Amino acid sequence: MTEELLPSCAVRLREERIKRLWSQKVMAVRLRAAADEQIRAALPAVDSLQRYVRDYEAGRHVPGDLYAELYCRAFGLTHSVLFGVPNGRSANSVRLDFVPTEHDAWSLTDWIAITNVSDDAIGQIAETAFTLRETHTRRQPLLLLTDVVRMHQQIERLLRSGKQRLRQTRDLYRIDADLLAHAALLLGDLSFGPRASAYGAAAVVYAKESEASPAVALSVQAKSARWQRRYAEAAGIARQGFDCSPASPVRILLASQEANSAAFLGDLRRAREALGPSRDSGRRYYEGGFRCCGLVLPAIAAGYVRAVGGHPIGRC
Repeated sequence: MTEELLPSCAVRLREERIKRLWSQKVMAVRLRAAADEQIRAALPAVDSLQRYVRDYEAGRHVPGDLYAELYCRAFGLTHSVLFGVPNGRSANSVRLDFVPTEHDAWSLTDWIAITNVSDDAIGQIAETAFTLRETHTRRQPLLLLTDVVRMHQQIERLLRSGKQRLRQTRDLYRIDADLLAHAALLLGDLSFGPRASAYGAAAVVYAKESEASPAVALSVQAKSARWQRRYAEAAGIARQGFDCSPASPVRILLASQEANSAAFLGDLRRAREALGPSRDSGRRYYEGGFRCCGLVLPAIAAGYVRAVGGHPIGRC
């Protein structure tokens, strides 16, 4: 394509590059350098960007909004100067060189496939988090808390420092929700009540963001409130968790937590009502204790009668 037939922006981009004595590869490097850190992580490699530069200057494609902005930054020019309306055209004229091309679509598909973590790495993180939960009753709480927080920080770095596929981001939020809930449980065991409440609240937010059930996080929150003698709040949180929980051991635990807190408030009717829906299903989980998300939870069946009779169970 001769220069007379090239789109005006193609001619201008080439002129500005040559004026600075930059090769097309240097131009690609400059485009990457012009991007913010988070955007840069999502950009293709320099070789791919060099092909983009070649296509832009050949008039085969036109920079989209992202690359137009990067060009403006790299050249130190405003958008209107670099991509302004050419002479002889009105501001309302049709710009065929700005009609989206197949290259724009390919750029989108390339961008959506970029990720800073592999599926295998996420699987390994999930397995490590599960192992930490499995060792809950066999390790000293403070040492276990250190490992849990370290895993949480690893996930946070991945979430904050780059880009993942949408399903990967959701998986990381779900795993981190469990880690935050575990941290809240350990902080409660170590008598850091306000910190436990804060981490429990964060776990609920992360669980909802991942579209997972926040029941476990709400159970931990209820326990923290109960230990801080905020019985009405603990009962309300436990009920909220029970209402959103699937049929699982944690549903039984949440029922017992509501009953326990209600009994401390002297509301025996509420305690009986809380235990009613879960009494039958609770029997199949009770055999000296049951597991919930890898944690061995206290057996609650023996405490049912005491709760209903006005003598609340212990710290559940």
